[in-house]
Amino acid sequence: MSELIKDSVTAQNSSSAELAERLQAHPNVLARVSSILDIIENQDNNCETASGTELKIISELQKMGNEALQDWGNSQQKKKAQACEKSNSWRRHRKKLLSWPSLFGTIQVIEQTFLGVENGKVFRPFSSSAQIHCRGYSLPLQRAITDFGADVSFGRIPEKLQEHYGITVPISSAQAITQKHAREVNISQKKEEPLIPNIDGVEQIITEMDGTMIPIVKTTPAQDDDGCIPVLLLGCGDLNMLLPAILAQKPSFSTKPGFFMHS
Repeated sequence: MSELIKDSVTAQNSSSAELAERLQAHPNVLARVSSILDIIENQDNNCETASGTELKIISELQKMGNEALQDWGNSQQKKKAQACEKSNSWRRHRKKLLSWPSLFGTIQVIEQTFLGVENGKVFRPFSSSAQIHCRGYSLPLQRAITDFGADVSFGRIPEKLQEHYGITVPISSAQAITQKHAREVNISQKKEEPLIPNIDGVEQIITEMDGTMIPIVKTTPAQDDDGCIPVLLLGCGDLNMLLPAILAQKPSFSTKPGFFMHS
């Protein structure tokens, strides 16, 4: 048992040392972790209320997200540039600033570009692998903008982003992104098969809904040989109890169901 405990402690110490070493390579993230620990420990007694502490942690996490995404971009840019330098198909070109808005704010990376040896075309390895272009909004940010755009006016989207994510975007960009995704949704809906059967309607509709029973839908086929009128019945389960009286008053109604649905 003592040996197991000793091995466990050794493994934990090794893991802690490795984590500390990795954090040292990212000083901005390390500083943000330290700030969050200060909030948790509350040694200066500035975090007494739950709501106030929650807001402070959200702010620190937002800043950590920006710094983590920034460090990721710099690291990936370096890796992709080194890979191109090892290839005989590319030669170094000038560096360019790549920036894009995200849910954590604007991210900026100095990107090394390359020229193709054979075709002379400019190649941006990090932009290509990251699937982002300069000043192009990240997909998570586009989704948030579109969600807000479906609920409020375009002019209020920056206000909502500031409230929920601590960032803002121009109204014109919010409008363009929302309308772009709306057009794509419209096109995708047109490609789908219709959910309603392609049949003729009915001449009479009897409906009742009290909100306490399972809604039902019953319909009849087209006019039959007896000359009955097609009827669509919409209502709840207790509507069936009224049908005998209805049919007694309107004997020409057809009661032959075409289909039955319940939800």
